[in-house]
Amino acid sequence: MCRKYFAAIFIFLIPIFSFAQTDVLLGNLKLEADIYGAKIFKHTVNFKPNTNQLVGGFELKLLRQTFGSKEWHSAYHFPLCGVQLVYVNFNDKHLGEAWAIAPCIQFNFYQTNKVKMYVGLADGLAYFTHHYNALTDTMDNPIGSTINETTQFKLGASFELSNKALLTTNLSFTHYSNAKFQTPNLGINVYGLHIGYQNFISTTPQKFRPVTPINYTSKIKFDARLGYARSGSIPYGGPRMPYYTTYLGVDKRWCYGNRWKIGLWYEYNKGANLNANFHEPNPDAAALSNKVALALGDEFILGKMTFGGSFGYYLYRGLGGETMFQNLHINYVLLSWNKEKMRQIYCGVQLKTYLGVAEYFETYVGCRL
Repeated sequence: MCRKYFAAIFIFLIPIFSFAQTDVLLGNLKLEADIYGAKIFKHTVNFKPNTNQLVGGFELKLLRQTFGSKEWHSAYHFPLCGVQLVYVNFNDKHLGEAWAIAPCIQFNFYQTNKVKMYVGLADGLAYFTHHYNALTDTMDNPIGSTINETTQFKLGASFELSNKALLTTNLSFTHYSNAKFQTPNLGINVYGLHIGYQNFISTTPQKFRPVTPINYTSKIKFDARLGYARSGSIPYGGPRMPYYTTYLGVDKRWCYGNRWKIGLWYEYNKGANLNANFHEPNPDAAALSNKVALALGDEFILGKMTFGGSFGYYLYRGLGGETMFQNLHINYVLLSWNKEKMRQIYCGVQLKTYLGVAEYFETYVGCRL
């Protein structure tokens, strides 16, 4: 039992240590507690549970104030990095409650001596207390799995109350989904209003210490990756079928912490192949299982980690369907050489969606030269 508690604490602290300065590991920690009221956004007419009720919950955050011992700290105006524990009561017996844990980061875009305005991002896992059963609860159709992915966006402000205490408030949008790994998966979208209290619980830095960024080359880089995913999208509700993806493109770093990307994206869907051959052998099944798209994206760089998104337009759609899609991704650099030219081997995860409706969750490895 003790081992489980120690493991839980270690997992909880990983995001903080990952972003931590090497010289002061446990300094500059903040604890924040929020309560919030929210509403469920009915993004599709197929969403059966009630969405008129008020949703409520709370958040606990353990945050670390960056102050300049890494290059990206000053480039992003010394963001707060950490992990958050989120509880939500959907106030509906068909949805139940959810507990989530997620690494998070807050970027300041305006600040004075007393006020800071920021954008917050978080992505992690959520546990749903209500277990899906298609036979006993036909109203519970948004999510068919117990463990799900959650993504949160915030626009907020903090107001200094004293040297170590702040009042916080923000507007949030939170999405819960299993990325079609198990059907049904309409997803649950929640928007809310938060109010909270933030306090330093350890030593605060006396001053920020910006590190001068390396003068990275702005030459075009070539990017290639191979990916794999599983989804119950085609045939809908059927077994989880594999997807194989490839991306070939170029990117260009236009400032220290950001780069644009453009390339060709290819996907082979084994489920589409089986679907095309369902009634009788189809000589065009192989062609119908492929999709090719032009993808345009943007990526934020935080040391070894990057995150961003892209829009794709299908040049060839196989079995048909939507003409455009969206991706959200997080990458981590496994090996790099020639730091100025940013040559690297990386791995990552990516969520593919159609205007908020997920198709699959992909893992991949890539190389940038």
